[in-house]
Amino acid sequence: MISQDMKEGGLKLLKSNENKYKDTLTSLFQELKEYWDEELSKKSTTTSEDTLSQIRLPHYSQTRLCLFLIANQLYSYYRKFIFPIAEKFFFSPIATIDVITPGENIIAKITALIDRATLIVADISSQTVITELSWIKEMSEENQPKKVLIIYERDIEQKILLKSGEYYISQRPVFPEPPNDTFLNEVENFFKKSLKQLEFKLRDEPTRLLEKKEYKAAIISAMSSLEGYLRKKLIEKANLNAEEITKYSLHKILNLSQRYQIINGKDFNEFDKWRNIRNRLAHNIEEEKVNKKEVMFIVRKIINFKDSYK
Repeated sequence: MISQDMKEGGLKLLKSNENKYKDTLTSLFQELKEYWDEELSKKSTTTSEDTLSQIRLPHYSQTRLCLFLIANQLYSYYRKFIFPIAEKFFFSPIATIDVITPGENIIAKITALIDRATLIVADISSQTVITELSWIKEMSEENQPKKVLIIYERDIEQKILLKSGEYYISQRPVFPEPPNDTFLNEVENFFKKSLKQLEFKLRDEPTRLLEKKEYKAAIISAMSSLEGYLRKKLIEKANLNAEEITKYSLHKILNLSQRYQIINGKDFNEFDKWRNIRNRLAHNIEEEKVNKKEVMFIVRKIINFKDSYK
């Protein structure tokens, strides 16, 4: 039996150490979050090479990831109509259903993806997404606020809006009606404005990672930058359809770039070699080795190529 004195003593001890326990638990949960974030980076899989390489970047990197928080029944709708708009502006769209993580800890996966994503599109037609939106609120208070597009089907409640960060609101037609021009234009404006705001950060990210000695991440970021740049030049110079180009692999983009004289034969051979390095890193970033001097050469060559091309 525990005596009354022991109970009272125990309560006093807990109260006297309340801040200590609070700090310990806070530290524990932060370490768990960092652990799952690393697990996502190292061991998750997805079908897109570009998206996978973006996930492999350190959590503090400026990525091109756009996370779609959507109900499962809306997945096909968004993949058909909205994902291509994100890709048109050189972002990598991804939904939680696209990513397989070890152990499939759903909450850990979603929070890690939120942490890594530069943009978020949240369709609040389900209570699950509304809950996930509340996690964005909490994370935005701790880190850099997110750019979020909130999409709703019917009247929106003000209480679920973000209190911090930069967010936009758009109403879509009631599912399963196809999107109308008003809705599509609002979505396109969100990505267009976001790209304009982030353009310089995305451009400078490979150099920043190089300076931090994150050599593997620097290659991934530089190749992602090159891919977006070549897609843009193909749209401008070859007058190719923007939505069609989003479906092409980087290897095909390089072939087309050589055909339309955006790059020469030597550039093609180098860039295609570096594409293979990028892909190996995306699939096995822990074991894959890189040479510091080679990484510095790759990053600087890509930067110089983009700066010199007219």
